[in-house]
Amino acid sequence: MIKVKSVIALFTLLNDELKLLPIVELDCSDAIDNENNKYLSDNNLNVSLEQCYTFSKVDEISVLHVGFINNSNFETININTKDKYTNKALEFVKDRITRLSVIKEIYTEFTLPSLQRLYESIFNVKLDRRNFRKHLIKLDVIEPINKGKSVGKGRPATIYKFKDSEIDKIIF
Repeated sequence: MIKVKSVIALFTLLNDELKLLPIVELDCSDAIDNENNKYLSDNNLNVSLEQCYTFSKVDEISVLHVGFINNSNFETININTKDKYTNKALEFVKDRITRLSVIKEIYTEFTLPSLQRLYESIFNVKLDRRNFRKHLIKLDVIEPINKGKSVGKGRPATIYKFKDSEIDKIIF
């Protein structure tokens, strides 16, 4: 008999860096979606999961699901962990995080420096602050909110939100 497992990788933001909650492996005696929903419900998690990848062996099938949560009150693990599930999940996130619809799930309000730090942490690159800002303004996907946030000395940073749009754009 073939054993079926659901593997759940949940990502969150902590200090503008992408973090991974410990990977969860569920043995599926019922349908995979039912097992996933039961796990999410039991842990009070309101998250949409996307199927990412299917691993198969002669006697086992593991289906990897990825989701984003806004609550960062959970213990996290290093996203650089070298493990087949973490690597595939991170690869999936790198591909998806470039889409406007996905980043909207993570951020409702943000400063441009915090959004830039997120992308820098995910892709492990250093982005030019001015070019980053120009790029987002040129895409016409952000709009300022009339309030500022003080961060250290100097003038308050502008808070932005993503514009409402039915069109999903590739940001980067």
